[in-house]
Amino acid sequence: MARVGEYVSQMPTQSEALESVHRSLAELPRGRWLLAVSGGRDSMALLDAFATARGHEVAGVASFDHRTGRAATRAVQLVERTAMTLQLPVMTGALGAAGAGDEASWREARWRFLRGWAAELRATVVTAHTWNDQVETVVLRLLRDSGPRGLAGMRAASDVLRPFLALSRETVAAFASARGLTWVEDPSNRSMAFARNRVRHEILPALERASPGFARWCWELSGRAAAW
Repeated sequence: MARVGEYVSQMPTQSEALESVHRSLAELPRGRWLLAVSGGRDSMALLDAFATARGHEVAGVASFDHRTGRAATRAVQLVERTAMTLQLPVMTGALGAAGAGDEASWREARWRFLRGWAAELRATVVTAHTWNDQVETVVLRLLRDSGPRGLAGMRAASDVLRPFLALSRETVAAFASARGLTWVEDPSNRSMAFARNRVRHEILPALERASPGFARWCWELSGRAAAW
């Protein structure tokens, strides 16, 4: 079973994945949630899990088109169809011009959209970030010589809820498979033009081979930084 502290791990069984995901939601307090759903596998798993376990608390499903290509548009359309099937309110946004800006400006536009709707609905933004996303964030911050706030990454105090943050990417993948979910693969996730992809596909695996347990150390470091 994939456990916290393992960057490269065995695929958990579907029953283990179902239990882990549902437990992560069961531990949440009651609230009003705005689900940030990109149309990728992890966010579609988030949408399915919330709709199944806590659908009455979902204030809305928000999806933002970065206009980076056909896949991005198809992903938003998938989110719209799925949310409507689940009878959940859905809101979408998009960049003003296709291909404009860079990663930082895309992220800024997406969060402006999400936080705007969260304020409108008096809800908390919920994302599908996983343990692996957190470890990758820590490595990126290490490369930028960040201080404690940066090294805490997504474990720092925030107005955003991340219920999957202690779950591995493999666990969420097994959950999506068990539930028979549909999602859209973003081709940009394979592009080495983006720093996070280089960390995910090249740098972290190399560091883990050179120093087994390096990813677990990054996770523990982020916890110490968040506590500090």
